[in-house]
Amino acid sequence: MAKSLDKINQYLHILYYSIGEKAIPWYTKVLYAIIVGVYILSPIDVIPDMIPGFGVIDDAIMIPLAVYLAVRLIPTDIKKRLEEKFHNEK
Repeated sequence: MAKSLDKINQYLHILYYSIGEKAIPWYTKVLYAIIVGVYILSPIDVIPDMIPGFGVIDDAIMIPLAVYLAVRLIPTDIKKRLEEKFHNEK
């Protein structure tokens, strides 16, 4: 569990670092902002939040999945460089 949380933390940092990356096209940045942002801000949930205990399960699954998909949009060579930057700052 801790290992997967570390990976999510790494992906969030990679997304953060990629915002200032000039080699990534602006439309790619907009696309992954939409992928992550729309789900977080959307009032529509797969499982309604009103159901105690189960309402946050879809968020706990979908938000990391959205972050993973957004990171997959970053070109491999740039992603490797950003991963190294993350590990050097750690």
